[in-house]
Amino acid sequence: MYFFLSQLSFIDIFLTTIIVPQMLIHTLSVNKTISFNHCMIQLFFFLVMGREGHLLAAMAYGSYVAICDPLRYFAIISRCLCLRITLTSWVVVSLNSLLYSVLVTRLTFCGNQVTHFFCDITPLLKLSCTRPVVNEMLIFTEGVAVVVSPFLFILGSYARIGVAIACMHSVAALRKALSTCSSHILAVLLLYASVCLCTHVPPALLQL
Repeated sequence: MYFFLSQLSFIDIFLTTIIVPQMLIHTLSVNKTISFNHCMIQLFFFLVMGREGHLLAAMAYGSYVAICDPLRYFAIISRCLCLRITLTSWVVVSLNSLLYSVLVTRLTFCGNQVTHFFCDITPLLKLSCTRPVVNEMLIFTEGVAVVVSPFLFILGSYARIGVAIACMHSVAALRKALSTCSSHILAVLLLYASVCLCTHVPPALLQL
């Protein structure tokens, strides 16, 4: 659990490093331009860091094993398994980010006003001269799968945890199970609530 928490902390620090310095430059200076190459690099690393869902899914599985099969926890959730999960999520998300970034670079843009405070994929697609059909198809198929599949795994894990908690007759065991899951549930709610609320796009701040 602490291994995955360290991964989440690294993602938060790296995301802040990618977005905040450039945002502060554009906020405090008159010049609000960003080079196309810099914009694509920012887009790639921003998408690479979008793997919180995979780590939260792994943590949900850890909570499930801790509550439903506690005696075998250290045999199942081994360090080797944690490393394999982390490496797999890095590879999947990196390939996904590379695919999106390459497709965006192949677009022809009719404007240079990015309606966002950093280079995100949706504001960039709005600048395309033609409708980016391939990009939209990827977002609504492969992109949705990458985001939704960890969430469905988390729901499945907590459904099994809920069944196990319902069968508990000890108040102490029930409290321990709830304390094990409470912080993780809060993190899941914060992440997916943020994803749902990020449909609003602020006024144009960047110029390519």
